[in-house]
Amino acid sequence: MSTPFRSKLIFSALGLFLPGTGFNCFYLLGIKSFWGWIQLTSLIAGILGFLLLNTSPESSAAAWVLIVLGFIALEASWLSTIVFGLRPDEKWDAQFNASFQGKQKTESGWPVVICV
Repeated sequence: MSTPFRSKLIFSALGLFLPGTGFNCFYLLGIKSFWGWIQLTSLIAGILGFLLLNTSPESSAAAWVLIVLGFIALEASWLSTIVFGLRPDEKWDAQFNASFQGKQKTESGWPVVICV
C-alpha cells in the first residue's frame, strides 16, 4: 500500500486552525503518531482544568497544572507548524513524500508562509 502525497499547506492549515489537537501530526504520521496523541490528551486536560477552575469556588493547583498542560500542547502545535512549514520543499519531499520523487513535488509558496 502506497502512502498518499503529503501537502505542506494542509499540514500548516491544520496547525493554524486546529492547534493542540494533534491533527497536523496525525496528517503526517497517521493515527499511530505518539506526539499527536500527547498533544490531544494535553489539550483535553487543559480544557478540563479550565472548567475545573471556573466551577470550583477556590483556586485549585491541579486545575492550574492541567491548564499549563493544555497551553504546552498549543505551543507545541504552533512550534511544529512553524518548523515544518518553513522547511524547504526539497527537504519536506525527501522526508514525507519520498515515494513520489520525480512524479510530484511540493510547491508551497506564499499560502504556507501566510499560515505559518
